[in-house]
Amino acid sequence: MTQATKPGKSIENPMDKARNGAYGASVTSSWLIQRLEIPRGRAVTPFTFGAGGSGGLSKEAIDLVSPIFSFAYMGAAEYEFGSVPKALNTIAKYCGTGSGIAGELILDDEGRKVYYICSKEQQPYVEELISYLYSGKHDGAYRMRDWVGLRETLRYDSPDQLKLRKAYMTENETFEAAKRHLPLGWLELNNGFFFFADREMFEKSCRLFGVGGGQAKA
Repeated sequence: MTQATKPGKSIENPMDKARNGAYGASVTSSWLIQRLEIPRGRAVTPFTFGAGGSGGLSKEAIDLVSPIFSFAYMGAAEYEFGSVPKALNTIAKYCGTGSGIAGELILDDEGRKVYYICSKEQQPYVEELISYLYSGKHDGAYRMRDWVGLRETLRYDSPDQLKLRKAYMTENETFEAAKRHLPLGWLELNNGFFFFADREMFEKSCRLFGVGGGQAKA
């Protein structure tokens, strides 16, 4: 497990930097990020990757990840034709060769953390991307293919997010019920790495991929 790090105050757009080769030829700009939710018995339902689809995941892969997380329905064809298993295979490959690392990133003065699994080469980009997504600046400067929800998840109980959630809740929905639909982890598909708001999901993923010992530093 790498030491917890905290980003500086200046946050540049890491996707622009990646397009300009700032992180090396092996790191590309992110566009597709698959949201991960709490386990729901099966990681993949008949509607997760389109009606009747599995996103290219084998039964064995589905069985392995189902106790850890479920895949949110993203509603776009880009997620349905092998991009998810390709990203998982990328992670398994670099973890299997000793190039995978597990780390945590402190995002603000209140101690909010995100945990990640990536390759050593990806780490600078991963940390800057997470910080950028948390900053909220990407809403105006650069958008992913779909909503990511990192800031909304980590700041769920803050006044600004409570006000926002209330605007979209149904009349009889409680805040706790609404919270269960927020993502707790993310699988980036263009480069192949994980990041998590949920420590347990992170630790179980570490054990599955054999990286970092599955223990996060407090």
